[in-house]
Amino acid sequence: MPACVLPSALWRVYAITQIPPGCPDSPGTRAYMVGLSAVSFGAAFLTVGLVSEWGRRLPRWVPGRGGRPINPRVVIAAACVGIAVLASVDLYAVLNPIFTWRLPNDKVPGCPPPDQTDGAWLAYAAYAPILLWLPLLTVVTIDFARRIRLERRAHVASRA
Repeated sequence: MPACVLPSALWRVYAITQIPPGCPDSPGTRAYMVGLSAVSFGAAFLTVGLVSEWGRRLPRWVPGRGGRPINPRVVIAAACVGIAVLASVDLYAVLNPIFTWRLPNDKVPGCPPPDQTDGAWLAYAAYAPILLWLPLLTVVTIDFARRIRLERRAHVASRA
């Protein structure tokens, strides 16, 4: 999943260096873009826990807590929240052009949205892989929950 999110995160950081002179720009916008990139990549990186030991036990390098077990229900709940957030963002991205809930800011001449510039292909190429994040997260969450359930059944059966 980090590989699905990394291109869009890098594109956002690149995009803030390409704002044409005279276009609205602020340190807040730049901080938001870098922050969004860092948070999205961090969240995607946490998904690795669903397919590795991280989902069962905190890595040893975590200060003060390393090596402690994690309640699988907490892991599954966090993944389900991620699924809901991603589904909402994807749904908004699909429906916004249809219902125009938020229109692009076309009031500043010479400042077209990134998808209306000569470099639009780069934006589309960078964002295309992120479309895999929701289905992949859903699949690995279901598999993690299935594995936990099977391990519990085996544990109960061995005690009987």
